[in-house]
Amino acid sequence: MHYTASLNLNPSDALVLGNRAAAYEMLGQYQAAVDDATRALQLDSTYLKGYFRLATAHLALGNPEEALAAAAEGLRRQPSNSQLCVLREQAQEAMEEEAVEEDEG
Repeated sequence: MHYTASLNLNPSDALVLGNRAAAYEMLGQYQAAVDDATRALQLDSTYLKGYFRLATAHLALGNPEEALAAAAEGLRRQPSNSQLCVLREQAQEAMEEEAVEEDEG
């Protein structure tokens, strides 16, 4: 609620959008988190936490390809970011699991 109120005053605040994305994730509103993280990155492509928020929300939605793309883009900007490395690995594992399920199905 407070993040939304802040965005009503300044809709171009990437940090507030990123924080609201985290709040949406905690509430299980993953698509809203994707939307806010995407908007935050449109406003500030150097906002690394935005890539983290986007990747985690995509993983929660079962979109490992999109999660991998978000983590990879963040890592392109900061290759040593351990959180993004973990998310990249999780996305790759989820994609491998999907491939196995498709082969078995």
